[in-house]
Amino acid sequence: MIDAFIDFAKQHYEREKQRRGPARAALGYVVRQEGPLRAVLADGRLRIDNNWSERELRKVVRIRDAALFAGSTEHAENAGAHLTLIASAKLHHLNPREYVRDVIRVLPCWPEDRYLELAPLFWTETRARLDADELAAEVGWITVPDPIPLRRPGEESPAEDRA
Repeated sequence: MIDAFIDFAKQHYEREKQRRGPARAALGYVVRQEGPLRAVLADGRLRIDNNWSERELRKVVRIRDAALFAGSTEHAENAGAHLTLIASAKLHHLNPREYVRDVIRVLPCWPEDRYLELAPLFWTETRARLDADELAAEVGWITVPDPIPLRRPGEESPAEDRA
């Protein structure tokens, strides 16, 4: 059935090639996109549309356009750092608003040499070790727990290396 449809499109496209209009455009699309069309029809996991990628590209364009009005190179670099932090939070399945709020809450109390524990990669583990009542309060001291071993997920700890 697919072969018959593509043969039909190729045959009719040859006749419509010299004309303008939606029929030529549709037939030409089928002829030019035969490979991807066959792949989508053969594998039900593939999407026939590109809505997701279009949505993601729109975000990039909006950010690019906003960067034109950053005010200065320093402002643009700061905005880039904030956007990177938010993107990293999303990548690590964190709610960016909650993550930024919590990090801003603990940052004044946190030792400077341990800032990496506040990175999105380690935040879930770090947050679990904080006092929930202290974190929920709008102001006040945060009790800083002992340092955590900073390993990427899946890495072995030094103790596991020796075993």
